[in-house]
Formats: sequence, C-alpha cells, structure tokens
Amino acid sequence: MNRYKPEIALGIDIGGTNVKAGLVDAQGRLLHVVQKPLNESWKYSEKDIKNIPSKIYEIINMFAGKGIKNRFQKIGVAIATPITPDGLVTTVAHHRKTWQYYDLACAMSRLFPASYSFAVDTNAAAYGEWKFGAGRGYDNLVCVFLGTGIGSGIIIDGKILLGSKGMAGSFGHTVILADGGKKCNCGGYGCVETLCSADSIVRRAMYAIRNGSKTRISELCENDMRKITPRLIYDAVLKGDKLAEDIFKEVGYYLGIGLLNFLTVISPEVVVLGGGIAGAGKFIVEPIRKVIRGQAFPPESRKTKVIRAKLGIYSGVIGVAGIALNKKKEYLGRLQCQRKDYP
Repeated sequence: MNRYKPEIALGIDIGGTNVKAGLVDAQGRLLHVVQKPLNESWKYSEKDIKNIPSKIYEIINMFAGKGIKNRFQKIGVAIATPITPDGLVTTVAHHRKTWQYYDLACAMSRLFPASYSFAVDTNAAAYGEWKFGAGRGYDNLVCVFLGTGIGSGIIIDGKILLGSKGMAGSFGHTVILADGGKKCNCGGYGCVETLCSADSIVRRAMYAIRNGSKTRISELCENDMRKITPRLIYDAVLKGDKLAEDIFKEVGYYLGIGLLNFLTVISPEVVVLGGGIAGAGKFIVEPIRKVIRGQAFPPESRKTKVIRAKLGIYSGVIGVAGIALNKKKEYLGRLQCQRKDYP
C-alpha cells in the first residue's frame, strides 16, 4: 500500500548576508531548515549573479543528501533584486546593468529540472505573512520590513502587486523629505530608508552624543560609538532613556507619514511590520498609529490596523515556498536556453 506523502516545496531565500532555505508544507509549516552564510564580498555583484545558480544547486543538494530529494518537485527562490515570477531578472536598481535580463530559470533548469517559482524577497515575505502569518484573513495588506534597508510587499485582492518591472510598492524608496533630505543608496534624496533604517537610527544616536546629550546609550556602548546598534538603543529605552525613546518615536513618525501615502493609494485593511527594528514594538508602532489616526484619507482609513509580523526571519522562505505550492501553471518560456554564458 502506498503511503500518502503531503505536498511540500523547497523555499530558498538569498539575502545580503545569508542563504536561508527550508522544506515547507501546504500549511506553511517548516519541516527542515538550513542557513548558510555568504562571503563578505557578496553584494549582488556582476560576478555573484552568475554564481547564484550554483549556490541554489548547492542548497538543493544539501536537502537531497538527507534522502528527501524525491519528496519535493516544486522550488521557490527569493532574491533581493527585481525578478519576474518565471525567473527573468529585469531591472537592477543601482547595481550593474549587465545583470538585466539574466534568465535564472533557464540556468536552474540545466542544473536541476523542477517546477520553479521566483519572487523578490520582500514580496515573498509579504506573501508568507498574508498566507500563513499575521496577515492571514485579509485580502489587502501592506507588509513593511524594517532593518538595514526598508523593503515592502503589497497584497491586493489576494495577489502580489508586481507592477511593470516587478518592484511595485518599494516603500523604502518613496520620498517623504525631498527638500534637504539625505541622499539614499538608490540615488534619490529623502527616501523613507534614509530616515528610518538601522543606519539612520544609529546616526541619530551618534549625533546626539557628539553634541553633548546625556544618554544611557553612551554607558551601554562603553563610550565606543562603533558598538551602537538599534538593539543597544532599544535597551536604553527599556532603561528609561528619554533620548533613545525619542529616536524611535521620530522613526515611527516618519514611517507613519510614508504609510499615509500608501493608505491613500492602496487602501489596505492592515499594515504588517516585520524586520529587526519592528522589535521596538510600541515605541515605533504607536507613533505610526497616531499619524494614521490623525491624517489618513479617507477617514475610514484612520482605523487601519498596524500589527507585528509573525513568521520572523524565515518569512521569505515560507512565502516563496507557498508561492511555489500555489503555482497555477508551469514555466513555459525560454527553456531552450540559447545563451552560452549560462552555467
């Protein structure tokens, strides 16, 4: 008698410092997880894009080596660069233009034949939170991830909002301080990311200390400003430090201003906050809610919920595996792989 085997997919999330992967079932449960650090020079460079297929293949073999190769036929891959659902890198923001139109699906089909799905990492994480996490039960949501950078994914009527280049809803690069704003890594000025990222939080603390402000941040970092992190600043908040609390409140205020525009244009039912900085909890969430309650349009949007994400660091893995499991049609394009420079 054949024993029933539940459908599972392998989700692979290639980030800036680590590759995370896991087997995920149809209920969004992680059955097995691995995490592998990337080398320090990894910056989605011209050289590294050509190594992505071999890195993915290496991860696949890690699972295959555990005797479970035949248990998954669907593979989802999330990367931090614009890519179409069928695996074609489109634009590359400030990265080298020779990345454009790289066919990752074609490269992978040569190394390991399977049914592949692809997504921008923030879209994958948003899908995971919508399908299995904090956004479950809502058809329209914005999911914002706060960390070294600020990314986002948008679900509209139960579908990922992609746009013409696959990067719709890049919240971190919406402009909220055009006049006099700091230059962003994207080349623009006054983006949300310049005001609310981990680096911007640390810069505020350093500026205050250099200008003579009394704060427990100095004590916690042992007067070595190289040790200052958002987590350390949050620890100062927990010890009653007013300056540290004000830093997070200001970040929450600017996030609220940025989200006002999303609420007006998209009208989500809920905003989900993920990433390490979201760990500041009420010290960021309450200022966001205050801005939304006071200014969102139409007035009904002032009741929009702002909640914390649930899936943690594996939201991208779970999300992209979920995308693979719910794929409606197979990849049909460009399988001839005519380009000679593919692995």
